[in-house]
Amino acid sequence: MKNKTFSFRKLFENRRFSVVFAVVVAFIFWLAITIDQTEVISKTFANISVNITTEGSFAGNMGLQVIAIENQSNANVTAHGPNSAVSSLDVSDILITADLSDVTGAGTYPINLEVQAGTKKTGVTFEVSPKTINVTFDYVDTVEFDLQAVAKDITLKKDADTNLFIGTPVINSTEYGKISISGA
Repeated sequence: MKNKTFSFRKLFENRRFSVVFAVVVAFIFWLAITIDQTEVISKTFANISVNITTEGSFAGNMGLQVIAIENQSNANVTAHGPNSAVSSLDVSDILITADLSDVTGAGTYPINLEVQAGTKKTGVTFEVSPKTINVTFDYVDTVEFDLQAVAKDITLKKDADTNLFIGTPVINSTEYGKISISGA
């Protein structure tokens, strides 16, 4: 009886073995990548600005504007989801908006914060902290005043060194002749 020696070279020259080996290796790589991509992770983004706009809301249609934000105007967002989706998130992907549906008039309201739906990726959930902030709404009015220059304690006399007379102060620019004050 002849003693056969084992050879990897002859094994890989066998076409059937090569195909089966390639399929098994491909399956192992696919499994490794899939497990890595579906791992659930969390990522926190700090100090994201809260976008409070009254446009398109009942408050905006009534002419109300944001006067003050009592708690804070920034929030933290934690994203939970698959590693592939969460790891690719950036601060620019997250937009925090305020739900103004409870604002019915001037006053201070607790406003719920939420992450805008357009920024959500498949399988990712967002948690906002704080969940609510206190915002004061009121009607804003603007009043315009004419500016008048006043120079007190100046006497009209000729300056000996420059031959100039001190006269009545005048504002020559129409751009700076008025001042507008806006407020609640």
